[in-house]
Amino acid sequence: MIEMPDAPAEQKEKALVYRGVTYGKLTPPQTDKAIADWATVIEMPDALAECKKIAEDKLKSI
Repeated sequence: MIEMPDAPAEQKEKALVYRGVTYGKLTPPQTDKAIADWATVIEMPDALAECKKIAEDKLKSI
């Protein structure tokens, strides 16, 4: 989904948020990849406020 050029932005941002969560739950956690996904969502100009908030909260919790 994330790599699909024609995928709707809303689906991409949600996929990035949840992939970041998954990276954080791995053993050992892949924190750098999680941070990159959440930062991407925050930087998306048209990202839903809900997704940006989740990404920001996740970054603050690290």
